[in-house]
Amino acid sequence: MTSPTTAAKYVLATRGPSSVRISPSPTAPGQLQITTTSPQDLFSLPLKDYTTLLLLAHSTSRLLSNSLQVHRVALATTGEPSPSLSLIPLHGLDPSSWFPILTHNDEFISTPAFVDSKGGPKESSATLDAIQGRITAQTGWTPAAMDLTFHGDKADANLFARLVRGEIEQWRVWESAGHVGFLTPFPNSFGAAVVVPRKHLTSDIFAIGEEDFVALVGAAWEVARKLKDALGATHVGMVF
Repeated sequence: MTSPTTAAKYVLATRGPSSVRISPSPTAPGQLQITTTSPQDLFSLPLKDYTTLLLLAHSTSRLLSNSLQVHRVALATTGEPSPSLSLIPLHGLDPSSWFPILTHNDEFISTPAFVDSKGGPKESSATLDAIQGRITAQTGWTPAAMDLTFHGDKADANLFARLVRGEIEQWRVWESAGHVGFLTPFPNSFGAAVVVPRKHLTSDIFAIGEEDFVALVGAAWEVARKLKDALGATHVGMVF
């Protein structure tokens, strides 16, 4: 365990109740950690405080990219009380030597307070229907009211574009004028959901402009709170 004195050496910046530090136990070189003293879980934070924290992550990812020539940064958090956000350089610190690490093993996580980005086995339609029903009872959304508006090329063959347009079977649970939330049919944990914009943005979330980034993470905040209420979760994790 890292002592408080040692941990203080790794702090790069502080902003209000939050601090940015070099992770003392990284899963990848250059990994940073953002912590906050708030006793609330991530998605119980008021939207303003949550957005401020995510914007700190956004600016910190740019710091990683600019200072260490990191090509792409991911975020992972379990969303537990006193939230901690891990910023992980996916391509390491030397983009020239990067290669993809692929997994073909499906994984379903039953361990509480654990999150990862692996895909899971195909869930049955009956189970997805049941989970969808529990969540939409909270969101008030019904499949009959599905909005298929996509702000982009109608011929865009991107998976998320096709989902927004309703061209693929899906278990939508929430939508707004700018975003759509749906259950993934290959969940790695119970009730896993995906939030996507109604326009084609890069999958590199931290590379998105600030306005679109704030809108996207705000939509994730809305959906996560509905998941908590509908499924009785104490907190919700997030990976992107």
